[in-house]
Amino acid sequence: MASSEPKVCAATEGRVGRPVNLLTYLHLHRIVNGTGVGRVALHLTEELARNPEINMHILAESACHARAQRDLREPLLSTPYHLFRTNFRRQQLKWLAGQGPFAEEFWPECSVVWCPAESYVPVKSAALIVTVHDLAYFEENIVGAWKDIWLQRLKWRFLFGVLARKADIFHVVSEFSAERLAHFYPSVSSRIRIVPNALTPRFLEPVSAEGESALERLSLGERYILLPGGLSWKKNADLVLAAWPQIRQHFGDVELAVVGPSQSSYAGSMAREPGVRLLGFVDDELLVSLYARASVVWVPSRYEGFAIPILEAMACGVPVVASRAGAIPEVAGDAAFLAPADSPRAHVDAIIALLGNERLRLDLRNRGFQRVGRFSWKSSAEKLLSIIKTVSHSGCAN
Repeated sequence: MASSEPKVCAATEGRVGRPVNLLTYLHLHRIVNGTGVGRVALHLTEELARNPEINMHILAESACHARAQRDLREPLLSTPYHLFRTNFRRQQLKWLAGQGPFAEEFWPECSVVWCPAESYVPVKSAALIVTVHDLAYFEENIVGAWKDIWLQRLKWRFLFGVLARKADIFHVVSEFSAERLAHFYPSVSSRIRIVPNALTPRFLEPVSAEGESALERLSLGERYILLPGGLSWKKNADLVLAAWPQIRQHFGDVELAVVGPSQSSYAGSMAREPGVRLLGFVDDELLVSLYARASVVWVPSRYEGFAIPILEAMACGVPVVASRAGAIPEVAGDAAFLAPADSPRAHVDAIIALLGNERLRLDLRNRGFQRVGRFSWKSSAEKLLSIIKTVSHSGCAN
């Protein structure tokens, strides 16, 4: 059982020399053409795998690995894999309930096990680091009501109950998530470390011919608002439903392009509104072009553990209107127009102000470029590496 303080190897702390043997537990289905949590796992894993101070092996489900083979890229393509045949959901239940098999049974030499998303792998002597993106399932009135929400909440309580006893370090992606984790599990406060997310390097590059061609085929109007993340309770779809008719009434030529998965009830309601385009999942080439040509990017979420789309929009030179909720203020800083998450009128006023004021749009565009420079996967991976080295048991006598 983990103590309330992270395990530290005095013999290796700060030592430069032998790489740390890091076993990374990856949900490969999330990182191949993934978004959100999958992007974070992919970029941090790639950066760590390239670092000579890390000797990385990957733990994964064999069926997921077989499906992902053609889409994996270096350095993950040639990284050594340790595979289990059980479905990853059943394997997680076995690990939580039965405490086995241990990580060392897959790779005896591992000294640190890292789960880049909320999951658990039991260890014997290795240290365990778990990444926590947000605590939405513990919050009231955030994820909304749906058929099996009680079961999902039960799973998370069970998982975090085990993690609170077993994990040596909780890597969280924002100060907001750190505060919420400490709120729900005070006993882990001393084990929380903050390492922020960043954005996919593709969004720092120019648009491509492929993306521009795909955008032209959509036949969007000259001016449109881009809403990434889809429509759901957590993404504040009710506010969008209330605000959009007012925006459309003020600017009859403006369209709303919604990217990402949408709950069917909200999708049906929004599809009946004039000027709304529900685009679903789009690849990065088209997404970069959508950002680059948008008049405004709108992130009205009720709750975010980080909010990468805000950085994506800023990198593409687009002004952002977002909710003053969750981790959004610490990500956006003073480079976005923030409005209360419970005020459709405030969001309407902010968007109208931006669409009607080129000087304000240019000011936020310039602030956004400066803000994005504070976040990079290389910097985040270096911070995470420092944490990994601190808890590594490499060279320690057991």
